[in-house]
Amino acid sequence: MKKKISQDSVVLHKREMVKPLVADLINVSIVVLSMVLSAFVRIPLPFTPVPITAQTLIVLLGSAYLGARLAPVALGIYICLGMCGLPVFSGGEGGMGKLLGPTGGYLIGFIGASWLVGKFSAYGMKLIKNVMIFLSASMIILACGMLNLSLYLGVSLKTAFLLGVLPFIPGELTKAIIAAGIFKNVKLFPYKK
Repeated sequence: MKKKISQDSVVLHKREMVKPLVADLINVSIVVLSMVLSAFVRIPLPFTPVPITAQTLIVLLGSAYLGARLAPVALGIYICLGMCGLPVFSGGEGGMGKLLGPTGGYLIGFIGASWLVGKFSAYGMKLIKNVMIFLSASMIILACGMLNLSLYLGVSLKTAFLLGVLPFIPGELTKAIIAAGIFKNVKLFPYKK
C-alpha cells in the first residue's frame, strides 16, 4: 500500500532544504567579502614584489568555518571576481594581469589551502593540531607563490624562496596561531552542519 504524501509535508521538506542552502550562500558571501576587505590590509616590502596582506588569515579562518565543500567555492568566487576586473585583489587591483603577475601563484594557492583547512580542521581539536593544519595550508600558498614568482621573474627557485617565502614565514606562523585560537574559541556560522 502506497503512502500518500501530503502537500504540507512536501512544503515542509522544501523549507528544510532551503534553510541550509541560504545559510551556505550567506556564509560563502561573508568569506568572500572578508577576502576583499583583507586585501586592502597591505604592507609593501622594498625588496620583493610580494606585499604582506591579511588575506591568508582570512583564507585560514574562512576555510575552517566553511569546510572542504564550501571553502574552495568561496575562494574560487573571490578569484573569479578579481579576474573579471573587480578591484578585489591586494592594493585594490583586479584583472587577469594580477593573476598572471608576481602574486598570482599565491592567489591560486588559496584554493588548495582552503580545501586542506576545510577538510582537516575541526571544532574541539587541540589548538596545536589546528595550528599545524593552518601552517601546512600557509606553506601551500607560499609554495604556489614561490613557483609562480620564479617563473614570472625568471629567477631560480632559491631566489624565489628568498623573495617570496622566507620573509613571510614568521607572519604565516603568527596568522596560523591567531586563526587557530579564534577558531577554537569563537563559534561562527551557526547554521553550518
